[in-house]
Amino acid sequence: MTPDLLIRNATLIDGTGAPPRACSLAVAAGRVAAIIPPTQDTAAGLRAHSEIDAAGLVVAPGFIDIHSHSDYTLLVDPRALSSIAQGVTLEVIGNCGWGCQPIGDPALSREIIYGYDGSIDLGWRTTAAYFDRLQAAAPAVNVVALVPNGQLRMATVGTAERPADPAEVKEMAR
Repeated sequence: MTPDLLIRNATLIDGTGAPPRACSLAVAAGRVAAIIPPTQDTAAGLRAHSEIDAAGLVVAPGFIDIHSHSDYTLLVDPRALSSIAQGVTLEVIGNCGWGCQPIGDPALSREIIYGYDGSIDLGWRTTAAYFDRLQAAAPAVNVVALVPNGQLRMATVGTAERPADPAEVKEMAR
């Protein structure tokens, strides 16, 4: 098998707590297929469709951003350039109780969605519909979503300054 990519002469930090180590990595179908000890790749004449000389560089697994506010901005620009440039491959959205789902009153939601600029219509109402929209945008990062409790409450209770009644609590739990 010829790998799609060979990253030669890298320093690998694998996230397990093991010390950094020199190696080359073979990548096939978007996944690490082999971690090769130093010089073994050249001794075996290993070649790939593309090669990177990573001498002096570090290779690491993708980082997880456990507290992002990209719920809306991933729809506007799914390239997620600031995340990708930092090695982030997974973002957790819906933090701090605010996000893009569910939407009860779009006028209220526009005021509290981080980064809202009006370039994307808030045409979804449910969490499932938001996920459909996010999937269609095909963001460059993987996404794990929390259901933002503030947005959930606003979609159910509105701006009333009172505890949610039993029917509203039941609706939020649905």
